[in-house]
Amino acid sequence: MRFKLVLFTTAVATIVVDRITKYWASHVLGIGHSTDFIGKYVLLTPIVNSGAAFGILTNATVVLAVVSVIATLAVIIAAFMIRRGTTFLAIALGLILGGAASNGFDRIFYGKVVDFINLRYWPVFNAADSAVTIGIIMLLIGFIYPKIIVKP
Repeated sequence: MRFKLVLFTTAVATIVVDRITKYWASHVLGIGHSTDFIGKYVLLTPIVNSGAAFGILTNATVVLAVVSVIATLAVIIAAFMIRRGTTFLAIALGLILGGAASNGFDRIFYGKVVDFINLRYWPVFNAADSAVTIGIIMLLIGFIYPKIIVKP
């Protein structure tokens, strides 16, 4: 029960943060405007992205929406099948679920997502992209050190 609670709480928190930051970036900062955030190293540059994370697969909205729905459903199904998952695993899956669901929502209802975190040397991304990436990295670490994802 605790595993599911942590997973779904993490997912909801991820969705809330992503929705608020995308709204703020597009409505307060404005699409196409760039603002220094952390010196000149991190900029806030809201853009509209019809592709996947980091600007790949531009204009593949339908495919990406389907992938988001599949990823969302896969994590939800996994959540109910996992019997001995740790809090670490719950957080990792919650980040993936929240990020996939939030970006999937945008693709289904708007045909695009708002990206705004600009590191200058990396494609512009958003909070949902970050959550999915961090969740996947956590899973990879868990595969290397299984004791952190599965209770004995």
